[in-house]
Amino acid sequence: MKEKVGCAAAIVYLAIGFVQLLAIIKGIQIWFSVPWILAMFLSFIIAYIPIIGTIAGIRGATAAWGWSLWPTIGFFCWPYVLYAAALAVGGVAELLSWKKGEIS
Repeated sequence: MKEKVGCAAAIVYLAIGFVQLLAIIKGIQIWFSVPWILAMFLSFIIAYIPIIGTIAGIRGATAAWGWSLWPTIGFFCWPYVLYAAALAVGGVAELLSWKKGEIS
């Protein structure tokens, strides 16, 4: 079951990355009035940079496709929320195991 959930999460993450790439392409076309092939090349470079790519995807989706800002932020940033939650849970578990070992 874990393998299927992990595989499904990877597929969804890849799909969101593809939508982000398309949003950046369209945003670059609108902002800089360049042909789509040049915008595609530039978007691959921009999308590879984690935070910058996410911000460019958000801006592209809102400017080019007319998406609302907050749902777009939620759509593109949910992996960061999951990462932060996983780090927090891991940190708390580490802290609790450290405290448990100290008491013994």
